[in-house]
This record gives sequence, C-alpha cells and structure tokens, in this order.
Amino acid sequence: MQNERQNPDVIEKPHTSRLAKTSFYSGLIGLILAGIGSYCMYIWYESLGLNRAAKLIGPSLLLSAMLFSVIAFFSGIMGLVVINFFKSKPKGFGLAVLGTLFALVSAVIMPALGSAYPQSYLMVCAANMSGLGKVISSYSQDYNGQLPTLEKWREILLEELWPKQFICSAVETQDKNLSSYAINKNLQSTKFEDIPADIVLLFECNLTKNPTGGPELLTSENHKNKGSNIVFGDLHVEFIRTEHFENLRWKP
Repeated sequence: MQNERQNPDVIEKPHTSRLAKTSFYSGLIGLILAGIGSYCMYIWYESLGLNRAAKLIGPSLLLSAMLFSVIAFFSGIMGLVVINFFKSKPKGFGLAVLGTLFALVSAVIMPALGSAYPQSYLMVCAANMSGLGKVISSYSQDYNGQLPTLEKWREILLEELWPKQFICSAVETQDKNLSSYAINKNLQSTKFEDIPADIVLLFECNLTKNPTGGPELLTSENHKNKGSNIVFGDLHVEFIRTEHFENLRWKP
C-alpha cells in the first residue's frame, strides 16, 4: 500500500464534485417547487382569492424554490471553478452546468409568474364597496336616517370618497364619472335603520352613471362570471356566486 502511494504512475481516479452535485439537486428541487408553487398560485388566482389553502401554500413553495435556486446557482459557479482550475480535476461539469441552468430558469420564471397573479381584484373590490356602505351609513345619520337621493347618490358620496372607489379594480376605464356599483332602488323610501340585515344595499353592475336598480342590473362579469360582491343591509360585504343570485333579497 505504501509503495502504491509513492508510485507516481498510480493515478487517483477523479471524484464527482460535491459542489456540482449540490448545484444539480438544489436546482432540480427548486424547479419542481417553482412549478408546484406556480400551480397553487394559479388555483388561487382562478378562485378569485377564495382558495385559502392555495394562497397559503403557493407563496411558501415559491419562496423555498427561490432559496434552492440561489444555492444551486452559487454552488454551480463554484463547482465549475473547482472543476476547471484545481489540480484534482473532479468530475461533474455537466451537473454543475445543469444546476446553474435550473437556477436561472427558475429566476426567470418566478418573476413572470408573480406578475401574472396580481393582487386579487375581488378583495380590492370588496374594500371599495365596504367604504361606500360606511359612507351611506354616515350620511343617513346626518339626514334623519334617509338614504342619499338615488338619482344622484354617487355625486353625493363623492364629497367623502375618491372617484376610483366607485369602480371595481377589475374594470378598466378612464372615465371617472362612471360607477360599477349600484344602489338598490327598492330602498328609496326606507330609512337606513329599518333596512333588514339580509337585504341587498349595494351590488355590482356594468359601468354607468349613478346606477340604480335591482337584479336586472346585477352582473358577475367583473369577476370572470363567477359571482359578485354584495353589500347587505347590515353593511357586511359578501361574495355571492352566480348560481346563488336568485336567493338574494331585494325588497324590504
């Protein structure tokens, strides 16, 4: 054994670089996690933010994918340096290259996926409508329980709100004089405190000026025809799916 170690003709077999292995497996795991996380984000987006499990799991997987990709990239670069410049010349050039490429692919894909899944329009829309309901409540307190005049309710509320708060964030328009929210016409002669908790107060409609009406104006187009946000008499906002529109109460 001692003679073999001293014999210069005995060539030690090159081993596979640990950095190259780390880069390859980290990159592969990162790419897989990025794919699964992206699918979860897609489910969350398609559910209009209602799938809480997908919303919780998706970002966690994408964050893990990012960490694995960072490890893969730097391990791959260091592995290539060791393989090409160290005297021991370890194997693993292909693994290091693949690991680095996996990391780069993940780095390119994840930001693109992030831009494809904007903040849920549904949540912003609900916040807008909640604000409208609260201002109506405040108005009624100042005017002996009366609701704003239906023919110009939007103009009246504009004294307390911004024009963009009358338009669902999923609707694209530059006209600040329009509203994608309507007030229930059946409540004109009803004092605010007398409005039943389960009756429709505000609902989504197609863009128009001072929209006032009933179920004939209700639309689900703002949210991929899956449903609509509704403000009820007790001011709570709820997303009602299209198949349940017929169960809404419109008259006191």
